[in-house]
Amino acid sequence: SIEQLLDYGMPVNGSAMNASVNVTMTSYIWNGLIPGVPYQTCISAVNSLGPGDPWCKVFFTMEEVPSVAPVEVVVTRSSDGLSMTIRWSPLTLSQARGFVNYYVITYEPV
Repeated sequence: SIEQLLDYGMPVNGSAMNASVNVTMTSYIWNGLIPGVPYQTCISAVNSLGPGDPWCKVFFTMEEVPSVAPVEVVVTRSSDGLSMTIRWSPLTLSQARGFVNYYVITYEPV
C-alpha cells in the first residue's frame, strides 16, 4: 500500500517530527507549533520500494508578542556620572515569537 510521509523541522531544538498518514487522507494538522517561527515542511509518497522525491516549503507561524523581556541586561554609568549605557542579549526567534522590529528603552528620574 502507498502511504504519505510528512516531516516538519522544529528550529528550536533542531529535531524533525514526522507522521505516516493513510493514503486516503489528503490533509494533516500539526499542533503545538511555536508562534512566529519558521518551519520547513515536506511531503513525499512512500511505496514498498521507499519514499519518492519530497515536496518541501518553508513557512512561518503567526507572530505573537515576545514571551520574555530582554535578558542579560547590564546598565553602566559613565565615569563622570552624566550618562549611562544599557546592553542586553537579543531574544531568540522562539522567545521573540517572530522578528523583533525594535526595542523601546525608557528612563526617568526617581
